[in-house]
Amino acid sequence: MIDPKSVFDKTLSIQSQTMKIHNLDTNVKHDIKVAPSNYARNLAGPEEIAIEGKEFVVSKTSLDAANYGTLKRGHKIIDSDLGINTISEIREMVIMGVVVGYRLRTS
Repeated sequence: MIDPKSVFDKTLSIQSQTMKIHNLDTNVKHDIKVAPSNYARNLAGPEEIAIEGKEFVVSKTSLDAANYGTLKRGHKIIDSDLGINTISEIREMVIMGVVVGYRLRTS
């Protein structure tokens, strides 16, 4: 049987890069592998104000290896090129009934 986590992790490794994720609850920064989701968007805000954001994908394996804890809105993804991105939405990515990662939307 194919392990969904290992297939997902291998796929992410093609585009991933190391970034820091800042857990505001513990004030600790962890290095994790993060991949862009290749999805850009502009959100409609109050009175048709455009809110730019980025979207990233992170594997559960990477978070577990970093002993990160629970992802929460407001935590930060930090990269020297992309700057500081605040997590505004977290969506579980499930394959064959197993949580393999998370899609993190930032604003």
